Amino acid sequence: NDWLHAQGIRVQAFIPGDERLRGPLHETLPTLEMHRHQSPFSCYIDLQARVDRILIGDPCISNQTMRQFREYDDGVIVLRATTRNHDDSVPTSHTNRMDPGRDVIRSVESRAYGRPGDHLIQPRDTEERVLGSITIDNERYGRYAGELQITKRDLPADERVNVIGRIIEEDRSLIQQIGPGGRFQIEWV
Repeated sequence: NDWLHAQGIRVQAFIPGDERLRGPLHETLPTLEMHRHQSPFSCYIDLQARVDRILIGDPCISNQTMRQFREYDDGVIVLRATTRNHDDSVPTSHTNRMDPGRDVIRSVESRAYGRPGDHLIQPRDTEERVLGSITIDNERYGRYAGELQITKRDLPADERVNVIGRIIEEDRSLIQQIGPGGRFQIEWV
């Protein structure tokens, strides 16, 4: 790509679709084989800095994927997640702290959620936190109670941290794209 750009040639690439797939094989149609079973949006993020134009190689993308693209236009990365013991009062729109953690994305907005007199979070599901785990610090974490985090790597269990869900496999590569001050949204699926 660098050589092509140096020659004045614009580069384009295909990302897979995720709804109706192009035949005859119906196995998605990306330019890069490593993108074949990834979400269209994560493939787009992977390619955007390296090519001039990105096309979807299949006829359709899902409404969920279309929403990810729309929100990204507004500077928000949508992470789809499965839930476990999810509390509906946990906010879904977040901003990564400006002093980001090495191992986790830390939500600015969530800290007030677990303050005394507001909503004390009891310890529950305090298990190993594998990559993409969504966690909330419980009352045992003192002033950090209520902080929502997403793990960037596998972490051990901690009795002060409840695991409430996990980013779906297709969206886990997006976790690394959320830098300091980056906005993200959790969409429970």
